[in-house]
Amino acid sequence: MNPITVIMGTMLSLVFTLVPPACSQTIPIQPSISIGSVEVSLGMSRDHVYQLFKAANLHPQVTHFPNDAPNIESWTICEDGENNNDCDTEGQATFRDGRLILAVVRWAPKARTAADVADALVGAVRDFSKRGLTHCDLDTPDDTKPNYSYKELRMTCAGHSSVELLIWKSTSEPTRVQVQQSISEKGR
Repeated sequence: MNPITVIMGTMLSLVFTLVPPACSQTIPIQPSISIGSVEVSLGMSRDHVYQLFKAANLHPQVTHFPNDAPNIESWTICEDGENNNDCDTEGQATFRDGRLILAVVRWAPKARTAADVADALVGAVRDFSKRGLTHCDLDTPDDTKPNYSYKELRMTCAGHSSVELLIWKSTSEPTRVQVQQSISEKGR
């Protein structure tokens, strides 16, 4: 059986078995997420987040994205080293006017097998459940071109928090699969 089909089936099974239906949902006052051992929340100041990462021996590196406005600063968070070329990418943090507006953690960034990806997915969904995020919406955007395809399975809870399973296929590269969890301003 195709590993991608196994992963997609696993994720849907997890949604229905790990996340119980709820009539009401506990929503944190400020959505938060853990990147490594550091807990960050939307609205935190850039300087405070930097000090937390530094104290945890995580190394934020400024990352420039082509369409970022001048008041936007994005970081790539590394676990194993100060050079992004030889570290595990643990996550990302984005600030607008010095305040956190997006944080992303990558679960098992070196996942190589369907079992690794399934374990990462279980971890992300369990984290949602521990945070009281038990009523979520599912979305499956995709983009297919002749030599490239992108598929996503996204669970969004409370408008701020999401878990995503991302699949990239290309005629020139091996298939890549990633599980990530994020918090962001609503609508971002």
